[in-house]
Formats: sequence, structure tokens, C-alpha cells
Amino acid sequence: MGSGAPKPLILVDMDNTVVSFDDAFIERWKALDPQADENLIRERRHFELEENLPPKLRPVAEKIMGSAGFYASFKPLEGAIQALQAMIAQSWEVRLCTAPHPLQWEDCVRDKYAWVREHLGSDWLHRIIIVRDKTCVRGSVLIDDKPVVTGFYPEPEWAHIIFDQPYNRDAKAMGRLRQWLADAFDASLLLTGFEGSDAAVDKPRPVSEALIAVSNVSAQIEDRLARSDVSVGTVSNSVCLKARLKNAVFAVAQDANAGRQPACLRLRGCHLTVSTRILVNQNWAKLNAVL
Repeated sequence: MGSGAPKPLILVDMDNTVVSFDDAFIERWKALDPQADENLIRERRHFELEENLPPKLRPVAEKIMGSAGFYASFKPLEGAIQALQAMIAQSWEVRLCTAPHPLQWEDCVRDKYAWVREHLGSDWLHRIIIVRDKTCVRGSVLIDDKPVVTGFYPEPEWAHIIFDQPYNRDAKAMGRLRQWLADAFDASLLLTGFEGSDAAVDKPRPVSEALIAVSNVSAQIEDRLARSDVSVGTVSNSVCLKARLKNAVFAVAQDANAGRQPACLRLRGCHLTVSTRILVNQNWAKLNAVL
């Protein structure tokens, strides 16, 4: 990244994004009841696990999820550890942004730290953010399996990239990551909106490689944005627009590397609030010239 250009901060959820929550649950459920129908979990359509079970089984589910050591027993998803380590090796800022389970606040937090120490090493302990409301966390991108991430801020700074799971297939977000090894992180998805967000890329690459490709030209575009005279109105709208312009930087860079039409031509079509869309339209000539 160029001097003065802030590094993108990649926020990554843990449960069913980096680790297999469902596999650990099924293993403990089968230990209690060998006849348990694991397809209720593997093919579930609801994000909250217990909502996929008949009412009579929900106390069992809560007992399993509230048991000591449960969150430390998870196995990493294929390629997740390698992708996280590669991003750090390539000088990206990465944080594990995960929520504690309300059934066991203290044990869950302790287990998550224990898991990170075992699988990623002590150097990763300072990269953990444990918070119930992820909208309060600043970042460029949040990779998370939750279909809709809500909280205090209706428009968080980060762009939500859904990590694919059966229960979020109908969810609409700015992008979708299907797996860590075979799927490329196409940063232009941050701008293309809901339609076509699942489109395959021409040459799939690991997420970390696609991210680093974006950085090759993003710094100079960020510098041009910083020098531009763009009127953004109120402070709140300024922050909102700034976050989306940051995403525009990644999209333009990715388009440049791939030889596609500049993403700035799509900026007015992305998913913005009415107030932010007005600001973009008012300043379109300046933005188009800068980008």
C-alpha cells in the first residue's frame, strides 16, 4: 500500500466461517442419541441452530451448545487457516470478529481464545474481537455466514460478504464466498449490489491472492480520492459515503487488473441509502473524474 493510504481491515467471523460449528454439534448430539437425524442440521434453513429442531429437541440443543469446552472443540474449515495466515503474511490487517453465545458467555469467550491459540498461535490472540454487536466494529469487509448482520448502526462501515451455508442461500449481500480454497474474493462484488453477486469469476484464486492483487493499484487511487474536493454534506453522510468510496477503490483496482470497464460507472447503482445516493449524484462529475 502507498504511503498515507490506510490498510483495508478484513473482519472474519469464526463459527461456520472459519470453524465448523455444525460438525461439532452433530458429533455431541450423536454421542447422546445415535439415532439423531443429522440432516436436520446439515440442511438447516434457519441461522439459529435450535430453530431447525422440533420443540422437544431444543433443550438438548441448548445443553450441547452450553456445555463446557464446546467452542474449543471445533475443527477448522478446509483452507481457512491457510487463508488467514496468507493474508497476514501479505501484510493485510485481519481480525477475527466473533460473537459470544448467550448460553455461556464466559466459557464461550475462554474457548474461543483457546481455539485461536491452538490453531493459529499466540500471535493471533491480539487479533480477536469478541462482541455481540458487529455493527459497532470498524472495518472494510466482514466475512460472515449470518444472513443479515444487524445492530445499533443500520449502516455499518464494512461491506458484508456472506460465507456460504445452506441457511443463507436466499440472503442478499454485496458478495458471497463459497469456500476458502477454490473461491476468489472478487472485490468488485462490493459495488455490484445484489444482482449477480454469486457470479463466478473467470480464474478462481484463493481469497488472499485476489485481495493482494487489488492492493497493487488501490493506493494511488486512494491518494487521488484524498486530494479531491468532494462535498459530502453532514458528518454522518460523510462517513457513510467515505466507506462506500473506499469500496469503490477496491472495485476500480480489481477492474483494472482484470481489464474490465471501470467500476466507477457502476457506483450510482450500488446499494446506498437515499441520502447517500443523493450525495453521490450531486458530486458525480467530481467522483467520476477522480475515479
